[in-house]
Amino acid sequence: MSSKVSEKVTALIHKHLPGQTIHAVYITHAHSDGQSFVYFPDNEIIYQGDFLEISFDNSLPTHMADVEKEFIEFLHQEKLPYQRIIGHHKNNNMTPDVVNAYYSAHHPLSAKQD
Repeated sequence: MSSKVSEKVTALIHKHLPGQTIHAVYITHAHSDGQSFVYFPDNEIIYQGDFLEISFDNSLPTHMADVEKEFIEFLHQEKLPYQRIIGHHKNNNMTPDVVNAYYSAHHPLSAKQD
């Protein structure tokens, strides 16, 4: 990213989200090269695109893609506290209970016990 673009993004963040801490997190083995998500630690919110797709009604998909498994495992390994995951395609209110139920449904022997 050019410094001019970076300066514009920083200015927009400070204008619309004053005082907020924002982390852009890159996961190496993602759906596409350079895929990342944004984490707002003050509010414990994650905004992501294609890492995780769960329907609006929180019904659990019958298949879990590798990228979804890796994303959930990354959250657990990093002990990243969150109250809500916002997805830009479908659900905008995925809670830890829903995410953990989805993971457990597809990986019962390695399910994370919190």
